[in-house]
Amino acid sequence: MKSFFTLENIHILREISPLYIISSSQEKAIDKFLDHNNLNYFDEILGTDFHRSKVEKFKYLLNTYTLKPNEVVFVSDTLGDILEAKKVHIKTIAVDYGFHDIERLKRGDPFRIVSNFEGLLKIIQKM
Repeated sequence: MKSFFTLENIHILREISPLYIISSSQEKAIDKFLDHNNLNYFDEILGTDFHRSKVEKFKYLLNTYTLKPNEVVFVSDTLGDILEAKKVHIKTIAVDYGFHDIERLKRGDPFRIVSNFEGLLKIIQKM
């Protein structure tokens, strides 16, 4: 299985669309990880420094970048993220090779579930 977090994969996604990170981690830690792995392709990073609620982070991105929920897709590996994205009507693509297993992810009824980057890319290219 190919890892999602590779320079090549992030570059491919960046060519398709702007990229943002919404996370429960601190922005400083995310920046350090991205710098260390040469993955600095993100337009904005919103961590716990910005707000604890991902719903509020989604609202901020939608308002700041004048985006409609149907123009956004959130990629996540947790049930909680799927449920929070649903609160603001954002589609979620769940990846089953992260924190939560496929059975738990299914409980959130994500738009799609993928097992590798190639599957994720195919879905995004069709949107």
